[in-house]
Formats: sequence, structure tokens, C-alpha cells
Amino acid sequence: MASGSRRTGGPSSSSSAADDRFRTFLARSFDALRCEVPEAYARMCRRLVARRVDLRVDDEHVAVVFARDQARIVAEASPCAVEVRTSRTAVLRVIDARDTLMSAVLADRLVLRGAPRDVLAFHDGLMAYVHGAVRARSFPELLRQFRQRRRRTAMRRAGVREKR
Repeated sequence: MASGSRRTGGPSSSSSAADDRFRTFLARSFDALRCEVPEAYARMCRRLVARRVDLRVDDEHVAVVFARDQARIVAEASPCAVEVRTSRTAVLRVIDARDTLMSAVLADRLVLRGAPRDVLAFHDGLMAYVHGAVRARSFPELLRQFRQRRRRTAMRRAGVREKR
């Protein structure tokens, strides 16, 4: 199993139920990468092998453990090698190549903690993920769904009702 999305009970990417959590986006994107651009998925896993990465995106926490050939979303149990705190907006800025990891950190849009070798491995794994994602045929739809959540959240905060 590539991402642990089935273990966490998350819907498949063909599900009609709207699940716009970051965890779901990440699990589905790992599945897409594994199936559609396997060399990028393998490169990402190799770069992050034997590490746990804790991602806090807005108010959601996701922990990922990497093996040589697998990225698995897990419960919060073991210590992490890399901790990332950021927002959906910052994630999209990196995916859209409007920010690099370094520029996001320097602009305080992303907090990154870990030993230097682990942070470097995270950078390299993230680059493998992003370079693979742009070649995965299903990624544009996953990204559209992820962006849609950001718009709904901004509208709610502004007190605007969504048209259905």
C-alpha cells in the first residue's frame, strides 16, 4: 500500500463524497504518484527513507513514515525527523512554483525543524514529489479539489455564503 489512505479509511480518489482534508489530498496524491509516475514516487521515498515527517497544515496534522518503497500516513506516535508547519496557501505557492522551500521559510510562510541532513532529505523528497506531481495525469483534479477547500475557507471567514 502506497500511502496508507486505505488504512485510514479515507475515500478513494473516485469517491463522490467531498473530503477536502489535507490528509486526503496527500494520500491521494501519493497514490497518484505511485501509480502514474512511479520513478518519482520511488525517488521521493528513497530520499526520505527511515524518516517520519510531521506536517501541520493550518489546523490539521498529518504524520508520514517513509520506507525505501513506501510513504505511509500514520498516527502520531513516534518522534519525527522533520517537522513542517505551514498553511494551504503556502503549500499551493510551492506547488505552483511561486515559492521555493527556502523562500517560504525566509518569508515565514513555512516553519521547518529538523537536523540539517533530515531537512536536506525533506527538500530533496519534496522536489521529487513536486516534479512527479506535475507529470501525473490525475494531479490537476486533486489540486483543483485542494484549492476549492481553500476558497471555501476564505469565503466562510469573510462571511460569504457559497452558491450551490
